[in-house]
Amino acid sequence: VVDIFLIVYQLGVCCVYIVFCATNIKQLADYYGTELSLQLHILFLLIPLILINSIRNLKLLAPFSLLANLITFAGFAIVLYY
Repeated sequence: VVDIFLIVYQLGVCCVYIVFCATNIKQLADYYGTELSLQLHILFLLIPLILINSIRNLKLLAPFSLLANLITFAGFAIVLYY
């Protein structure tokens, strides 16, 4: 029962994360480009996520983690600057 609840929780968190990211990308794309539906943005976001999640070796994921941390710190610095 605990394993089932953990799986349901993780699926819910991942779905909310993908919708949150796709909504933000959609707002940015609508402002600077053509308007597409949210479902297409989710599909475009889902393809790289599936490829990244297919990597089994953690050493290969380290550069992606470093890049994500650098982008996070840059965004935080921009927020603090403004």
